[in-house]
Amino acid sequence: MSIDWQKAEENPEKAQKIEGKRLLDLRAKINDLERELAETKNQLSENEENLSNTSNELQSTKESLTQQIQDKEEINAQLNSQITELNQKLEDYSKKVEDLENKLNELSSLSEESKKELEAAANSISEKDQTIASLNDKIQELNAQISETGQLKNEIAKAQEESKQQIETMRQKMEVEEQKRAELQKQIEDLQSQLEEANNTIAAKEEQIAELNTNLQEKDKQIEDTVARLEETEKTLQEYAPPEMEEAVTTGTERLTCPSCGAFGQDIRTTEDKTKVISYVGHVPMYAKKHVCKKCGKEF
Repeated sequence: MSIDWQKAEENPEKAQKIEGKRLLDLRAKINDLERELAETKNQLSENEENLSNTSNELQSTKESLTQQIQDKEEINAQLNSQITELNQKLEDYSKKVEDLENKLNELSSLSEESKKELEAAANSISEKDQTIASLNDKIQELNAQISETGQLKNEIAKAQEESKQQIETMRQKMEVEEQKRAELQKQIEDLQSQLEEANNTIAAKEEQIAELNTNLQEKDKQIEDTVARLEETEKTLQEYAPPEMEEAVTTGTERLTCPSCGAFGQDIRTTEDKTKVISYVGHVPMYAKKHVCKKCGKEF
């Protein structure tokens, strides 16, 4: 004899005659359902564990990549600071070179003036030599005038001494000017060497920055790929999220009754309580269960 479900719903307390085979079939179906439920729970537990491990690995990878990016940014900032300092030094060196070149031009101008003075002195000496020669002629002509000749000799000797002093003074000035010019030339060469070294250093730093920027772009690409895989994993995990269940609540001889209106059986359904999160499967929340009366809407 089959089960009269309508009669059972109308009068759950009343007994019915059921064939033993029917009961055995029901028991077998219940056992199969319980076994499938147990397998599903085991599979869900295994999936949760795998998901947790995967999430931990992804989080660790993300933190590692984030730290590497921060380190690269700090190195990049330091290199930019060094380049700024080197550019400032380069500007200072260029200014010093310009000042020294101006001084060198001034000294060159002074040297030209000294040469002109020396030429003028040489011309003066030549003129005085001519004068001396002329005076010597006069001395020979005026041998009779001894007193006058002696005075003239004194004047000649004095003129010769003054000419020698002027020549020595001009020679010393020329030596000083040449020494200053050599020192300035040495300073210019040193500054040019420093300038070349600074340019080489800047070029090396720029190469390092270019290499770091390339590495940074590669790390950004790796992060984008990792985020894409993480999003794909989250989409896959959402497929394992259990659907919202709605069923009549009856277990064995125990019966749930609405505390508000007294409804029971199929008038009571079980659903998820969105206000109570039990755990997470990856980013998918697992909610607690609650009972809802279909007649009065009471939740308990």
